[in-house]
Amino acid sequence: MPPSQWTPQEARGAAVFREHCARCHHATSTRALHGPGLQALTKLKAMPSGAPPTNGRLTDVILHGYGLMPATNLTNRQLRELLAYLHTL
Repeated sequence: MPPSQWTPQEARGAAVFREHCARCHHATSTRALHGPGLQALTKLKAMPSGAPPTNGRLTDVILHGYGLMPATNLTNRQLRELLAYLHTL
């Protein structure tokens, strides 16, 4: 979805992504950077871990890390905004 169609929550989530996630993940590509590319992540049947990309699983990975991915310290609001943004990819 183009940025011009994002809700305010999704736009704030894009800012959270740029600040906390973009150094390791591409948002608009499936090509790996340090971690997997996240384009269409929420539309996949399974994430690289094999788990389905539900909000609960994404929350767990974001907040607690997985494999080489470190835990990310976000507020509840930042997490909701980030999840909203991930659904636009």
